[in-house]
Amino acid sequence: MRKDLLKQWMAKSHLTMNQLAQHLDVTPRTVYNRMQRGDFRAKEMEQMIQLMHITNPSEVFFDHQAQ
Repeated sequence: MRKDLLKQWMAKSHLTMNQLAQHLDVTPRTVYNRMQRGDFRAKEMEQMIQLMHITNPSEVFFDHQAQ
């Protein structure tokens, strides 16, 4: 996962970590941990794609480029 790109999409969408967590119905700590490990659930990825209108989700969620 490219957390740098996910953070860019969050910024473009004017979303804070707390707001994203609320949308995903998890705690902010859970979002932070999943972002660090790159292990969001499929449902959460779909919600983020819809919420932030991510145009190339595979680049964000499935690119294993080292961070």
